[in-house]
Amino acid sequence: MFDLKTLTRPAALFGLFMALAVANPAFAAATSSQFSFGGYLNAGSPASVDLAALQAYAAANPTAVKTVATTSGIYEGVSLSAFLGSYLKTDPSVPKNDILRGYAVATGSDGYKAVFSLAEMDKSFGNHNDIIAYKLNGADLTSSGFARIVASDDVKAGRWVSNLSSLYVGHIPYTPGA
Repeated sequence: MFDLKTLTRPAALFGLFMALAVANPAFAAATSSQFSFGGYLNAGSPASVDLAALQAYAAANPTAVKTVATTSGIYEGVSLSAFLGSYLKTDPSVPKNDILRGYAVATGSDGYKAVFSLAEMDKSFGNHNDIIAYKLNGADLTSSGFARIVASDDVKAGRWVSNLSSLYVGHIPYTPGA
């Protein structure tokens, strides 16, 4: 069907990819209906989040609801910084700026990952408007999962994660100097 010479052409490579995706549904990314949530979080934080939980969070925290206008439309969701900040554990041994040691890893159902510094999103530092979007142009997201990370300040949208399947919060421990 495909020989080595044929596979050097982009159209043939795309055809091979599509043939594999159709022949093997596991090869194609699943559409997410919830994401796991874990890491450096307070006790009692949810272990997973679905659309209803995001909408309930938005209703309870109206100042966290954000919209981002892009060339593909207007995304609506909750501020990633505010959402994480609601559950983030703090280290009482840190003299100041504990947020500088935090990060979040967003993973899509296809395995795509992006890392965010918690400080870049914090209004006292980077003040980026990254959101967990669940609507596009007023309608719920569907084909790209129920939620996606929209990092509107990124020039090439490389950290936009569709089909959000996991959100992990990491923290580098504080070590006092000599």
